[in-house]
Amino acid sequence: MAWNTTGSSAAGATPSGSWSSSYPSNWNTHPCPEGYRLPTNTEFQNLINSSTVSRGGGWSSSDYGYIKFTSGSNSVEFPAVGYRNGGSSGTLYHAGEYGRYWSSVAYGSGNAYSLYFNSSSLSVNTNDKQTGRSVRCVR
Repeated sequence: MAWNTTGSSAAGATPSGSWSSSYPSNWNTHPCPEGYRLPTNTEFQNLINSSTVSRGGGWSSSDYGYIKFTSGSNSVEFPAVGYRNGGSSGTLYHAGEYGRYWSSVAYGSGNAYSLYFNSSSLSVNTNDKQTGRSVRCVR
């Protein structure tokens, strides 16, 4: 389900497709196009462990921060686009300051692992599946 990435509330930010409070049974591929999938929590951890990590941007709502993983001549960047809360308001929090990206691995019945970072922290942790996190699909 795609949400807009601006504004402080989800009011008027209708997801593309039908929204349901139930979790998709195919959590690892559901948000990605055919042939793509969400990374696992282990793949996120391996990315952290095997890369040189650098940060850029201002880490503010007017100058979004980002994290860059570099290994040899390859690199990938993740912008700190914030997240939507899991309550009924869908409020956008910490745009430009925090990055949270879903993995494909569930943690219990209502949580899943995600990549988490800000200007000084980087980890793989768990979050409630009802919160709005970004996705980065891989092949």
